[in-house]
Amino acid sequence: ALYDEKGIKREAELGLSSHSFDKQIKKYARRAGIGHFHIHQFRHTYARIVAEESGSLIETQDALGHANIETTKVYVRRIQFKKDRH
Repeated sequence: ALYDEKGIKREAELGLSSHSFDKQIKKYARRAGIGHFHIHQFRHTYARIVAEESGSLIETQDALGHANIETTKVYVRRIQFKKDRH
């Protein structure tokens, strides 16, 4: 079921605003014990999956819709940095 920002159940065809979606995700993150969660983390996770699976900077750029490859490189560098730290 989908719920709006007031917790009222909504029909799926009405959709959910980005604000309501963000609030719902943060609520579930708190329930799961995840302190600071930002919706943009989904994008970074998606970038990591695409980069690791494809091994291609160009495919990752295309998947993220970046016009400039330098923007994609920022995501990939963060992924590499995290790998180096573990």
